[in-house]
Amino acid sequence: MSGDNQHFSQPLKFYIEEMTETKRIALAHLEKKLFPVANSVIYLDQKRNESRVTEAA
Repeated sequence: MSGDNQHFSQPLKFYIEEMTETKRIALAHLEKKLFPVANSVIYLDQKRNESRVTEAA
């Protein structure tokens, strides 16, 4: 894999079920790429509520 410029398109594979800190970090990074905060339901709801407060003022 060294020097492979297609590393972004390869799936994450874990061969041992034990959860390690390294796996947690890798999964958190992948989650941020797949599900950005700007697209989350909670974030969109907060933005909608903020715009309502601004309109009421």
